[in-house]
Amino acid sequence: MKKIVCLFSALALTLLACTRDEIVTPKSETVVLPKTIKLSDPNYSSENLTNKIVYDGNKIVSITNERGKTEYTYSGNLIVKQVISNASNTIQKQISYSYLNGKLATISTVIPNSYSSEEVYTDNNDGTVKVEFYNVNQKTGVKTKSEGFETLTFSNGNLDQIVSTYGDSVSTNSYDYDTNSNPFKNVEGFNLLYGQDISFQPNILSANNVVKQTTFNVTNNIASNFMISTNDYDYDAKGFPIKKIIYDSHGTVLKVIEYTY
Repeated sequence: MKKIVCLFSALALTLLACTRDEIVTPKSETVVLPKTIKLSDPNYSSENLTNKIVYDGNKIVSITNERGKTEYTYSGNLIVKQVISNASNTIQKQISYSYLNGKLATISTVIPNSYSSEEVYTDNNDGTVKVEFYNVNQKTGVKTKSEGFETLTFSNGNLDQIVSTYGDSVSTNSYDYDTNSNPFKNVEGFNLLYGQDISFQPNILSANNVVKQTTFNVTNNIASNFMISTNDYDYDAKGFPIKKIIYDSHGTVLKVIEYTY
């Protein structure tokens, strides 16, 4: 009997060892997040910056560069606050975000002892969003609506056009995109924020990268200030930009941006 028990135990251990050898633990794929963004200006070296980004998981905590720091606060998976300080840790601007049905509803901006404003976003359920602007009296809280407004147009996860209207003047910014991933694609909550621009990385909420921006104004039916800027990219093996060169309409290099992940 002891021999049978011993034989059974040895067989069980052998089977267990074989089973363990056959188990392959799947490797968790690392989420791609930008860790540094280096901005170089060939014409004005004083504009050069290196942004260092800190995360908690895929939630952005802060961006620090030579000029100061931007800190982010979340409620759940939504960014609800942004505090911008200078290099002396003095708060320069506070931005608060509110949401309705998972979409951005308002952006409230406060510049201490100076100026406050509010932007109200209305989803038209047709691929466009209307933005209305208000000045806010810091002492009384009274809001005064601006005459101007914007219409944002989206498709395929990208912000395609911004049309700014103020009286008889209309300014149009149109964007063309590549098919590769925006550096901030995996940052929690960034896809809902309008107006974010980190070192000449506009339209951070878009899924892809801007390759051309076309701008022109129309006042009293007369077009003017027609401008085009283009961007060239180098990409890593996963399709994320590692280098971006910005050109003006004459082909002159304006900025060079390098990313690490």
